[in-house]
Amino acid sequence: MVFILDFFVVLYKKGILMTHTHETLLTVQELSQLLKVKPDTIYHWNLRNAFPEIKRVKIAGKVYFKLSSIADLIND
Repeated sequence: MVFILDFFVVLYKKGILMTHTHETLLTVQELSQLLKVKPDTIYHWNLRNAFPEIKRVKIAGKVYFKLSSIADLIND
C-alpha cells in the first residue's frame, strides 16, 4: 500500500490528481484467493476482458482490481 500512496502523492504534486477517494485494490493473487481460482485464470480473464464490469487499474505495469466492482458483480 505504501507504493500506491506514493504514486498518488506524485500525481498530486504534478497536478494530475485533483481528488482522491479511497478504493481497495486487489492483486491477481488476492483476487484468485477470493474467487478460489488459480492466478493464471485471473490473468486469462483479464487478457480476454471476460468480466468488463470488474474495474481494473494498472500501476507500474501491474494490474489491480477494484474490490467494490467485484463485490457488485458477486452480489448481482
